[in-house]
Amino acid sequence: MNEHPEDFRNATLRRQAVAHEEMVRGNPEPFIRMWSRREPVSLFGAWGPCQTGWERLVRTFRWVGSRYSGGTAATSVVEVLGLGDELAYTVGYEGQVASVDGAPEGQ
Repeated sequence: MNEHPEDFRNATLRRQAVAHEEMVRGNPEPFIRMWSRREPVSLFGAWGPCQTGWERLVRTFRWVGSRYSGGTAATSVVEVLGLGDELAYTVGYEGQVASVDGAPEGQ
């Protein structure tokens, strides 16, 4: 990694916040772009199946995005952030106000 770890951390958290906002509006693409394409890549998601493998993750992210619409608020709380030479990860909580599967917001 060529940049300062704090710069990388801040830029990554900003990208993650934007990606989350887009996901609750039904657009998973910024979220997908944040994930490594180098195997093994895994998802331990709270909503949807746990997956391993790039193609499976992309299908899952698009499925999740297809369920959202009309998102008006997204929040992320990062509890743990790890940053190494070849791996970065976050562990935390997300919340949102959005329609899921066409239901009114908050239902």
